[in-house]
Amino acid sequence: MKRILFVVVALVSCVTPLLAQEAASPKPDPQAYELLRRAQSVRETFPADFAGFKAELICNDNGQEAKGVLDYRPETGAKIIINGLSEEATGWVKQQLNSLLSHRRASDFAKGEGRHPLSLPPDDHSPLGRRLMVNDKLKSSYRVRDGQTTEVDRTMGDRIVVTILSTLPTGKGKFLPQHFVVTGFDVKTNQLLRTEMFTDEFAQTGNVWLPTSRRVVFAENGKLTARVITLRNPQLHQPQETATAR
Repeated sequence: MKRILFVVVALVSCVTPLLAQEAASPKPDPQAYELLRRAQSVRETFPADFAGFKAELICNDNGQEAKGVLDYRPETGAKIIINGLSEEATGWVKQQLNSLLSHRRASDFAKGEGRHPLSLPPDDHSPLGRRLMVNDKLKSSYRVRDGQTTEVDRTMGDRIVVTILSTLPTGKGKFLPQHFVVTGFDVKTNQLLRTEMFTDEFAQTGNVWLPTSRRVVFAENGKLTARVITLRNPQLHQPQETATAR
């Protein structure tokens, strides 16, 4: 009898973690997969042969203006030379340009968000669109409306919610996010930490849509501040320039 009891306990102890793991990983929903795949497929991305570009760089840091140069190559990211800004502001400019440009690179959905068990929670009929869960380590979720992404919600230390307010059509059914808000919440208390309001502008150079400016208004610690990055006179790198640079 004791031996049978031991076997039963052993089986339960083995099965319980498996059941918990199964409960924690919902089955992939093909509808959720297709909803997000289509929304991400309409992003305007850089063409496959895009080798980067150079541009004049101007930053207005809440009234203090500085000028410099941007050199962007997909392999190495954004390199900037700018004088007259604080170390913090210079780092912010570089981080913003790398973020803005890296999000323009094409990616394989199946190897990105599509590798997770995407699922659809009950429809809350939000005006922001249908919510879907990624079920990844960052507790990510998206909202999709009219075939476009309208919200991205992730927990990366703090909870970060990106709400896309409007997009710029670039032709052939493609779009670029133009006005969006990034909101930070304390993950433990849900307290609002900060709000950053973005306005991005773009122009077509050859067959590439390049950014011309990014304006960010910060609401934090009881005050509003603003920074603007402007890019002028862009010059596209030719593919052979990238090969030579390597």
